[in-house]
Amino acid sequence: MRRFFLFIPFIFFLQCSLPEPSDTLPPVSAVVFPYEGAVISTNVEVNIQTSDDSGIDKVWYYIDGLKIEEKTKSPFTFTLDISPLTKKVNHVMQAAAQDKDGNIGYSALVNFTVAETEDIIPPTVVIVNPQSGQVVEGVVHVTAHAEDERSIQKVAFFVDGDSLGVKASYPYIFNWHTDTLSDSTAHTIFVKAFDTGNNTAISPTVTVTVYPRSGPAGDNTPPEAFFLYPITGTTISGTVKVALDLKDNVAVTNGEFYVDGQLQHSQANPGAPWAFDWDTEALADGEMHALYAKVFDAAGNMGTSSINVIINPDTIVQTDDEAPAAAILFPVNASTISGTVSVSVDLADNIGVSKAEFYVDGQLENSQTNPSIPWVFNWDSSAKADSASHSLYVKAYDAVGNVGTSGLLVVIIE
Repeated sequence: MRRFFLFIPFIFFLQCSLPEPSDTLPPVSAVVFPYEGAVISTNVEVNIQTSDDSGIDKVWYYIDGLKIEEKTKSPFTFTLDISPLTKKVNHVMQAAAQDKDGNIGYSALVNFTVAETEDIIPPTVVIVNPQSGQVVEGVVHVTAHAEDERSIQKVAFFVDGDSLGVKASYPYIFNWHTDTLSDSTAHTIFVKAFDTGNNTAISPTVTVTVYPRSGPAGDNTPPEAFFLYPITGTTISGTVKVALDLKDNVAVTNGEFYVDGQLQHSQANPGAPWAFDWDTEALADGEMHALYAKVFDAAGNMGTSSINVIINPDTIVQTDDEAPAAAILFPVNASTISGTVSVSVDLADNIGVSKAEFYVDGQLENSQTNPSIPWVFNWDSSAKADSASHSLYVKAYDAVGNVGTSGLLVVIIE
């Protein structure tokens, strides 16, 4: 009897995976405090903010080029001992952050001064939004105005005696969520300001009534409004260019501007920033006047902002003639780059940067209104010629049209 054998071949499948592309983008870091131009007279808390896709491994900082301290866990705050620092001279601080892949990103330079004498004068602070007697709902943008003859270190926010949080940089705004509060209830708000001599001041208390928003599912996020100019407490005259920063998760559809409770100007689909001329001639001289803005979105959500100013016809009309400043933090000059690059730009202005533009070889590559600080975005360099030098620079605009330009730097694209 014949026997037949069936041969079944075995096929082996080898499974392999390509290695993940390595992370070559450095973290973004910024010194929140001390801020540029700060004057300090006692030990202060250095506050550094960082961000990175792969996670932060460690953060450290330098003063006058000398490494001071390093941390591997957040929050990245350090106590600065000022005793070794020379007084009445400029000192330079810079932060550095390293990610899990070993990339290092450096912050912009921050200049500060150590005062010769102890700071014994407390700051002043008031709440400019909301105001006492106001009815609020949803997210309330509690806004404080703080001043000091040297420097403000931080502002703490309190509701009904409980801490909401702390802001270490201007503008001093904290978002208070009222949706969990009982309907038609009164709540007290105050803020506490700390200067760089650790002197403190507490604002007058503001009492508001809360009506929580509990409408149907949809857009329940109110727009945001913030006065860029004039600044609260200032003296103005003549025709003033009012400027407000506006934000919304969808879009701001209408804006209204009030003076002492009277509607002075309204506009559909106002730009961001919203800027218009306001003639102060009809107002009483030498008195404080309340400016108030309401902004609405398409779902009927409302955001507000308010400030106080003094009208004086004998003063020179205040105009903003100071141009913004811009500096490219990354990439650095004379570096070699390739592919998609995370460009980081430091922006500054006496009032606020309303738009920033990024140019390569004189051609506009990217622009953004109301850019974040630092302004970070991805730029695909692959469209540019390889093995060639390319020039980069940034233009920054404020609300009244002043333009500042960064220094020109050159990179080589592989």
